[in-house]
Amino acid sequence: MIQRQVSKEVVDGGSVHVWLDLTNRQIALMLQKKIKDAFEGFIQYKMSSRSYLLSLPVKFEEPIYGSMNSDFTTFVTPGAVLSITFYLAVGLTALSFVIERKEGLMERCWVSGVSSMETVLAYLISQLIIISVQIILLLILMLLVFKIPNEGNLVLVIALIVLQGITGTSFGLVISSAIDDEQNATQAALGIFYPNLIVSGTSHILSSTPTSSSVVRPTYCLLPQPHRQWYNLACGVHPLSTTLHQSGPAPDLRF
Repeated sequence: MIQRQVSKEVVDGGSVHVWLDLTNRQIALMLQKKIKDAFEGFIQYKMSSRSYLLSLPVKFEEPIYGSMNSDFTTFVTPGAVLSITFYLAVGLTALSFVIERKEGLMERCWVSGVSSMETVLAYLISQLIIISVQIILLLILMLLVFKIPNEGNLVLVIALIVLQGITGTSFGLVISSAIDDEQNATQAALGIFYPNLIVSGTSHILSSTPTSSSVVRPTYCLLPQPHRQWYNLACGVHPLSTTLHQSGPAPDLRF
């Protein structure tokens, strides 16, 4: 017999209860989406033309940028590429001057008439060759092996990665010039890794940062490395002034 009124316990007993593990939020959100899509598909199959009676009044249309099935790998890859390029360059040059000073090679260069500009340019040019090989391998792995979609200008992407490598090389040379010990130079190079990774927006966007960090948050906008803008959103150079504050800073190399 069908009852006109049922208790809350009966209605609750007819529901499917799901307890998610929100320690891994990416998987939890994906499970929520899949369960929602499965329910909507079931309603569409059972009620056909009357499925609108039980469907949600909010309709999510095709996204402006990206796709409905984009994953976290696509989001984090641009920032990871910049981080890899930067810290490989730092690691290659952080001990350059330190070792040469200990072996006496630096003094020999000064005595032979080599200027400081020539020394720095020699390191930059040699590192640029290594960076070029790294960029080629990274792009081959991303575009051909892992099939990370590229919606933007590949020339801008390559140029930004090269500039990031030059920045890492310059930073490594600064460390090796300021510090005389190998251990301290290594600690300085490694010590900048996690602060830059957190501040740069490699795995998050600017809007997700806590508003309470009023001192740190303005520095995010001083790290304009819009890789994600160029890679995922197909934005050029000119729209960056209006979109950079929304997409996040630093190694945010949007492919």
